[in-house]
Formats: sequence, C-alpha cells, structure tokens
Amino acid sequence: MMAARRVRTYRVFAGIGTVLAATLATGCHRAVIPSSPVSSVHAASASSTVPPFAGAPKVPSPLPESALSGDPCEALTLPQVTDALGRKVTQKRDDISGIGPNCFWSADSGATVAVTLDTEPQHGLSGLYANVRPKPGEKNPKAEVWKELPPIHGFPAVASVTRSGGKPDRYCNISVGLLDTATVDVGLFLGDSKIGTVDPCVPGARVADAAVTTIAGKAGR
Repeated sequence: MMAARRVRTYRVFAGIGTVLAATLATGCHRAVIPSSPVSSVHAASASSTVPPFAGAPKVPSPLPESALSGDPCEALTLPQVTDALGRKVTQKRDDISGIGPNCFWSADSGATVAVTLDTEPQHGLSGLYANVRPKPGEKNPKAEVWKELPPIHGFPAVASVTRSGGKPDRYCNISVGLLDTATVDVGLFLGDSKIGTVDPCVPGARVADAAVTTIAGKAGR
C-alpha cells in the first residue's frame, strides 16, 4: 500500500522578502512547499517599502484585493487537478498563518500541487525578487532555478526553486503577481514516474495558468 503523501506550503522570510522552500521527507514523499512567520524586524523593514521594489515588475492591470479572498480549493476544477496529478486525488484546505489561504492536492503517484493565495505581508513578487532572485556575481545564490516566465494572462510570473527546497528535477514553484502586493503561488511535485523526464516548471505553469484563469474570471476579467 502506498505511503501517505502530504503537501504543505511554508515560506521563510529573510530581509525584505521571502525564501521559498520545499523538502521531501524520507520514505513517505512528504512535500513541504513555501512558509513561516515573519519576524517583527523583517516586518518592520519591509513595511517602509512600497511594492514593487527590488526589480520586481509592476502588475500592469492588478485584480481587486477581493479577488484573493476566496477559497483556494476552488482555484482548480477536478478535471484540471486530475490532468496535473492523475486520478485518486485527495484535497485538503491548509491555510498558512501570516501568508494566506492554501489548498493542496495529492495523488498516490507522489504527485502533489498546492495553490496559495499569498496576501500577507503584502510584498507580492517584490519579496521573491528581493530575497531569492540571483544577484550578479553571487557565488551561492539561494535559487537553483530562477526563470522569469512570459506573462500569464497579462500577469508577471516567475518560476523558482531554492537550494533549501525540493530537487529541481521534481519540484517547481510558480509565483504570479496578481497585485503589486499579492501573488498566487503554485507549488508542484512530479509523480515518481515523471522524475527526470519532465521539467516540473512546465506542468507547474499550466496549473498556474488554470488558477489565474479561475481567479481572474471571478473578478470579471
């Protein structure tokens, strides 16, 4: 019988921004995707900076804040989830204190996906750019993977994997700036049979596209 699999979003803040992390627990393929509380020092330093900053792109036509107040489990339909993960999928709402609403889905294959409405602490993509984006000449950048993607339905998007996160051949996080102060994040782990054969950022971007379509649609876009 397959071991239980579980995905959770957790994000570590350092300086003005966020560090995305993803790990797999030995034996049960437990996936941990983006977050942890923001320290008062970090919150204070970030509060004086208005997004966008750190080179993050400005969201040209942001959604209203109310667009991210819904249930993240409604961001994907069952057919979209099974297309990404396969059948026999379980779903769980698992909100992250200090980050925002989160929902994850997992399959017996080991494939998992999480959708997080990242509305706190209102850094948006700027936090990711400040803390994860590789800097010129940096010898040991936090990001093993950093790709500025083509806009998803007009919204700026980045694919990233940090060194403290999941292995790049299995995991990818897609962050889409829906407002200058908020993102929708999609973390995806490939199933066991797909590792080494598929770039996880490709299906991750497809899932992000589906989530953005749903969220923007509810906002009348």
